[in-house]
Amino acid sequence: MKAINDYVRTGEVEIHYLIERDYRADNHWHMVNLADCVIWSRRESKWTIFADLDERIYMTNYTGNILHYVREVKNNTIGSIQFRQQWILKTELMPEKYQGDDQVAFSGDSPRLIRPQIEKWMPTHRWHNSSAIGPPGHTAKCIVDTSKVFIMFIHYVTQFYPGKDGDYLNMRVEPEEGIIRRSGEKLIEGSD
Repeated sequence: MKAINDYVRTGEVEIHYLIERDYRADNHWHMVNLADCVIWSRRESKWTIFADLDERIYMTNYTGNILHYVREVKNNTIGSIQFRQQWILKTELMPEKYQGDDQVAFSGDSPRLIRPQIEKWMPTHRWHNSSAIGPPGHTAKCIVDTSKVFIMFIHYVTQFYPGKDGDYLNMRVEPEEGIIRRSGEKLIEGSD
């Protein structure tokens, strides 16, 4: 939660608490969370990234960053930009907890993450052995224009609103332009 609170502190993340009135399986909560994010981000920003904290969009041969990439989308029928996924293969587990002055500094009761130590453990910085890129649509993640999205699933838009200029579309990004890299907690077999 400390890492999430740091994102909240910098204004990069907003937390919404959902009240559980009935028992709901975890995967059903996931759909509620996605719908909540679509609704809350609508009219807040042009584009919203639907990805996990252990995933990182990586622009491969594209010469700009993610913001430059989405700003170049001029086709008004594009409602979703979909990235294929690649898995980062770890050779060690990440620390369960960051300890020591070189990892987390405290200001009053709230922790302040020190970037150099955290960056040392960021999976995309620490490990470079990766899987092949997944097939189109398989565990993909999207950047969407939520003003055009009616229903969002974990990996793709399930339904767009009817478009003024025709039906809204999903644009698949070629791996040569960008991919999403995911770490999870998978280790290379035989590693400690």
